[in-house]
Order: sequence, then structure tokens, then C-alpha cells
Amino acid sequence: MKTKKLPKANLERKRGMYFQMGLVIALSAALLAFEWMTFEEFEKEKSETSYTETLETENMPITRMPEKPKPKKQVRKPKISHTLPPETIQTEPEDNKDPDIPEPPEWDDQYDLEEPGGTFDPFFNKIFISVENMPHACNCREIKNKEQQALCTDREIQKHFASNVKYPYDAKQIGIDGTVYVNFVVDKTGKVSQAKILKGVYPSLDKEALRLVKTLPCYIPGKQRGLPVNVSFNAPIKFTLY
Repeated sequence: MKTKKLPKANLERKRGMYFQMGLVIALSAALLAFEWMTFEEFEKEKSETSYTETLETENMPITRMPEKPKPKKQVRKPKISHTLPPETIQTEPEDNKDPDIPEPPEWDDQYDLEEPGGTFDPFFNKIFISVENMPHACNCREIKNKEQQALCTDREIQKHFASNVKYPYDAKQIGIDGTVYVNFVVDKTGKVSQAKILKGVYPSLDKEALRLVKTLPCYIPGKQRGLPVNVSFNAPIKFTLY
């Protein structure tokens, strides 16, 4: 007798449905596998990158630009730049004073105000800018030529300023220099008087310039008509920092 299956037990009828279910399950599993692997790989790459960057950052050496030392300014003693003829600025350092040269004579005031004939004349009590015989340093009195005498006096004033200058500390610290213009009078007795600032630069430099001028030593007074007179001078004193 031939065996026959019941229609309900025939699996061929549900073949299509099983195939579709299997396909859905397979695709779902494949998709899940792809998603899981991608996430894990991404996390792994991210972790390795972060770790590498952290190590590189920690091992990076710290470099600093070295500070360049500030150059120190050297002080150069003041230069004397003359805007007037050489005979307009005279001086003599006390240390170079020749003991054999006598001091200039003390002139009598009454005599200074009189002409040779004895008549009173205020002309001889005025302050002159230029006279027949300009004042000159005592160390230059043996020189008879007026031009050479003026050059000698100019050298004496430069020696005096160079050997006696004291550059003010405050001006040196803040780097101030410049030219101070000083006016002064060599009076009838050969002494320096009435020193004043014509054009200043800085209070301490102005003060030092006045001190240098006031300490100018031993002058032979200027003469007009054979009599001693007062003569005015302008002295530019240049202070320079290097």
C-alpha cells in the first residue's frame, strides 16, 4: 500500500515563507555583524589616536627664547663743540697751573672806570663780546700771536672739562645726553662770573655744565684801549653716551 502525506503535513506549501524568513534573519545577522565591527574598530582607532597624541604632547620639549642681555651704555666724556671763534671760550685746569706764572693783577675799580686821562667813562664797565685783546688762559700768556693764543686757550678749556666732568647718575641711567649752552663773563680781574644756562637739556646735566664753567681757573682779562674790561662768552658743552 502506498503511503501518502496529508495536505497539512506537506512542507512544500510553506517553502516560500520559510525562505523569506531565513533571508530576513540572515540579512539581520549580517547587518548586526557589520554594525558591531564598525563601532568596535572606530572605538579602537579613536583610543589609539588619543593615546598617541597624548604621548606626543607629554614628550614634547618646552623651548624658550633666551632673553638678550641689554647692551650697557658707555659714558663718553663731554665734547666741546664751539659755535663761536676759538677765542670766545677760554679755560685752564687748576692741576696744570704753572706755579711760576703769577696771578693776574688786582685791578683798581676806580681805575677801571676811568680813561687814561682820568675822566669817568662808563664804557669800560660794560660787558663786551669782542675786544682788542681777548681774555686768554694763564698757561697761554707767553704766546704773542693772537690766533695761536686763542687755539691754546681752546685746548685748555677742553682739558679742564674732560678731566673734571662727572656725568650725572640719573641722566646716565635713563640715557639722556645732549648739548648745554652756557653763557658766562670773564670780568676785569680775570675771574669767571655770571654763569647762566642759555639752553638746557636736563636739570642734572645743566647743573653739571654750570659747575664746569664756574670752576674755570686763571684767566688773563681782556683789554680795550689798554684797560681791562668784562667780556662775555658762550660755551656749548656736549654730553654724549655711547
